Amino acid sequence: MPAVQTSYTERMSPARVGMIANIEPHVTISRTVETAAGIAAGAVAVQGATDNGCVVSSAGLTNGMQVLGIVVREPSFNPENTAGGLGNGYAQRDTARIMTKGVIWVQAAGAVVVGAQVTVVASSGALDDTAPGAGVIAIPGAKWDSSTTAAGLARIRLG
Repeated sequence: MPAVQTSYTERMSPARVGMIANIEPHVTISRTVETAAGIAAGAVAVQGATDNGCVVSSAGLTNGMQVLGIVVREPSFNPENTAGGLGNGYAQRDTARIMTKGVIWVQAAGAVVVGAQVTVVASSGALDDTAPGAGVIAIPGAKWDSSTTAAGLARIRLG
């Protein structure tokens, strides 16, 4: 017997990680995913080993690596792809859509303040607004576009 949904939420959630936040103009680029495990929506993508490649930021991000942008969620993700959780990312060798300019929803690792610089923890790919330093790298031109009081969804303005 098929499972039947018995509970419903009153309202839809306001956003999903990697979702384009509004209709203002934005710029996205396409890159081939080199990371074996794939790359999740909302993750920071950096330049890969090939000209048109990208890897997830937690795959050894250093100060010398070029941050490309944030991975955009697609409604047509393959549900069998496990990158970023079931159906929430691009598999290795997929063509990922990466936002370089615009506003996008991401998972903040902790409380963030609107207008603060966006930083990424090199070892984990976690996004926050801590000061750049050992293992924490600033994303050039990125600012938090909304605040959170704890870890949760927030908007980043790129470019």
